[in-house]
Amino acid sequence: TITDITRQELSRLELKHLVALKTQDLQEKNQQLNEEIVRREQAQKHLIQTQEELVQAAKMAVVGQAMTSLAHELNQPLSAINTYLYSVKLTLQMEKYDQLPDPIERIEKLCARMNRIITALRNFSKKSSSEVSYVSAPLQGLVESAMVLVESRSKREQCTIINNIPSELNICADPTQIEQVLVNLFVNAMDAVAGMGESQISVDLLSDEAKYQRVAITDSGKGFNADVLPKLFTPFTTTKDVGLGLGLSICRSIMQRFGYEIYLASALNGGAMVVLEFTHDTVTAV
Repeated sequence: TITDITRQELSRLELKHLVALKTQDLQEKNQQLNEEIVRREQAQKHLIQTQEELVQAAKMAVVGQAMTSLAHELNQPLSAINTYLYSVKLTLQMEKYDQLPDPIERIEKLCARMNRIITALRNFSKKSSSEVSYVSAPLQGLVESAMVLVESRSKREQCTIINNIPSELNICADPTQIEQVLVNLFVNAMDAVAGMGESQISVDLLSDEAKYQRVAITDSGKGFNADVLPKLFTPFTTTKDVGLGLGLSICRSIMQRFGYEIYLASALNGGAMVVLEFTHDTVTAV
C-alpha cells in the first residue's frame, strides 16, 4: 500500500540520516585520533631530543671535571718530550748517533700516550646520533677508553681500576654511549671510595649463560644504602652532597635503548656492585 511504501521511504531516509551522522561522527573521531597521534609523535620526538641533550650535558660535565687533570696529564709528557728533544739535539751536535734510538723511542711512547688521551676525550665528547645504531665493538676496549677519562682522578683517589673483561667479548651498540655508561659508573664508584685511601674498582665477566652475559663493576666502598637502593634509578635521586642524581637514570636509559639491562647489587666484600646485562642476540665473539 501507499502507506507501507511511505513508511519504508521514511525508514530508508531515517537510516540514511543515521548513517550520515555516524559517518560524520567517525570521521571527526578519526580526525581527533590522527591529531592525537601527531601530538604524541611530536611529544615523543621532543622527549628523545631532550634526553639526548641531557645525555650530552652529562658527558660535557664529565669532560669539564676531567679537563684540569687531563691538562696535567698532557703537560707532563709535553715537558718530557721537550727534554728528550734537547737531548736529541745535543746528541746530533756531538755526532753520537748510536745514542739516538733511546730518546726517540721514549718520545714515540709519550706521543702514543698523549694520542690515547686525546682520542678517548674526542670520541667521548661526540654527540650521539638520535638513531639507534648497532656497531660491533670490543667491550674490553671500551672499558680501557673509559679508564683513560677517569685515570687522573683514580690516581688522585689512590683507586686502582682493574679490567678483567676477555678480549674476545664484543657488544653491538653505540660504543660512545656504552662508554658513557662505564664512565658514569666509574665516577660513582670513585665517589663511593673517595677519602678511603687505597681502593679498588674491578670490571669482571660475572656470568656467561645461554641467553645473557653479565658484566659486574664492583667497588671496595661501603655499598648501597638499603633504604635508598630501590630509588637510585629514579631521576634526581642522589646520596651525594653535589650532583643532580641523573647518572644511573641515564645509564639505565642508554642500556635499555639497546635492549640491555642494568641492575644494582651488593658485592661479597660489602661494596657496591652494578651489573650490566647484555643479551646474546646483540653480543658476538671475534
